[in-house]
Amino acid sequence: MTETSTLADAGREVIRLTREKRRLSAESAEIAEKLRSECDRMLELFRREGVGETRVDGTLVKIQRSIYVGAAGEECALAEALKAAGLGEFVSEAVDTRNLAGWVKEQPEGPDGMPIVPEELRDKLKVAEMFKVVAYPK
Repeated sequence: MTETSTLADAGREVIRLTREKRRLSAESAEIAEKLRSECDRMLELFRREGVGETRVDGTLVKIQRSIYVGAAGEECALAEALKAAGLGEFVSEAVDTRNLAGWVKEQPEGPDGMPIVPEELRDKLKVAEMFKVVAYPK
């Protein structure tokens, strides 16, 4: 087998697997939508029956309550209010790595091909690169 045919065979497999992944992703999204709909219907049935759980074919099915929180306006205003209320342990400063990565990509490259970052960041900022093969089948 020649290197060209090996590369072509590997390329065909990448394309086949990419198509299969897309098909399964679409199928998964469809199932997730059906599940959401069925769960909404079941919540209504739980309310109507006045119960919070039931056993179906030996499996417990129940309502699970979750609480989600977030800033009602500006996040910095919430942070200040939490600190003022003595709840500063829920406030932390974070680095926006997505935008930072974009900035790093714009920096000139050194002899090793990696972006050059300011001296004061060199021992504090980890810069790595990753390569992956992608396919765009029709």
